[in-house]
Amino acid sequence: MVKKRNISTETIKRMVAYLRCLEQEKKKDVRIISSKDITSLLSIPPAQFRKDLSFFGEFGKRGVGYNVDTLIDTLKELLGLDKKIKAIVIGAGRLGTALVQYPGFLEINVEIMGVFDNDISKIGGSIKGIRVYSIKDVK
Repeated sequence: MVKKRNISTETIKRMVAYLRCLEQEKKKDVRIISSKDITSLLSIPPAQFRKDLSFFGEFGKRGVGYNVDTLIDTLKELLGLDKKIKAIVIGAGRLGTALVQYPGFLEINVEIMGVFDNDISKIGGSIKGIRVYSIKDVK
């Protein structure tokens, strides 16, 4: 378990960038990656990457690099992306429907629990298997 601390917004932004970079490299079947490789892809100093990670503990091995899967899992834990997030959508129109159908939510563990609308013709129906409720039922 990684120890979480209060971290700056800038550090969080970099952690998200590291995660996205690592996920792209994983798609290319990269299993081990160096801080130099990651930082050259992101145009940041290697020392900044190592400093950001050292804030949370020991990662990787000097001269060997970082295990991509392990680092992805660790970053997801640090960013709270390892937990399921339950959400609702207000509005069953075009935007609400698009949000419910967006596959990217599954990738970041967001589960849409319900849709709420004030249009009587939509209430009781469903969008992609997710029930549409009356806006009056939002609690």
